Amino acid sequence: MKGNRSFYPLPLSFISLFSCARIRYKTKLYVGCATLKSLEYKSKPIHESGGKEMITLKKSFEMQNYLSQLLNNALNILAYNDNITTTKQMHLRNKSYAEAQNEEIIVKKNDELPYTINDLIKFIDILLAEIDKLTNAINDAKYFNDRHFDAMIAMNNKKRNVLRRYEMMASLKPTESIVKGQAEKFNEAGEQVSYRYDIEQVTTIDYDRNEIKKKVSQLRKELDGTSDAIDAMQLESMVEYEPIFEIGESLEDLVVSTI
Repeated sequence: MKGNRSFYPLPLSFISLFSCARIRYKTKLYVGCATLKSLEYKSKPIHESGGKEMITLKKSFEMQNYLSQLLNNALNILAYNDNITTTKQMHLRNKSYAEAQNEEIIVKKNDELPYTINDLIKFIDILLAEIDKLTNAINDAKYFNDRHFDAMIAMNNKKRNVLRRYEMMASLKPTESIVKGQAEKFNEAGEQVSYRYDIEQVTTIDYDRNEIKKKVSQLRKELDGTSDAIDAMQLESMVEYEPIFEIGESLEDLVVSTI
């Protein structure tokens, strides 16, 4: 990780990895300690190209998820009024008892943060800028041999839906059964009564099961091939991005060290 970083505002995205990061900001490297031990893994650039650091598409998705979770964690802190307000109490004892002294008390917060809310707001600006930069770099890297990563996934999902339906149709068989029917008749006394009788029920298939089985086999092959190509894209497609974060350290440590 080299040099100063520029920051640009952005929308965010994605999932949940609680945690942490090492950050290079204003040419200084700051390090904190991990919060969740189960997530103490590292994400580092693995290639350089023409002096520019590159990471795989797979690694970029991991970083994107991590940055988004950091932002979610920060927003969750801002969601509680107790974190973003301060309450003072003036105990006016002297009004009731002349010999007593008045006292000003700052009400203790439920959670004492190791940084100010203004520091957290500044850090959110940095996060937004980094997510924007990474998202743009990922979008540029998603083309592979004239095929687009998102389009391949979307098409694969459609084919999977078709495959599930065809698999059900391929397993369907003609059936024959006897069910009971009921009708009305007049008996010898001229009274209307009901009677039951057998119904032979035959259900046939309105399509060629053998043809459907062929389509099932073909779709499975196509899906396997596309899935392999998607896996290869994630490992072989390179994203032009120099991380300023390294997955593994807490939001609290980053804000304290950076701002």
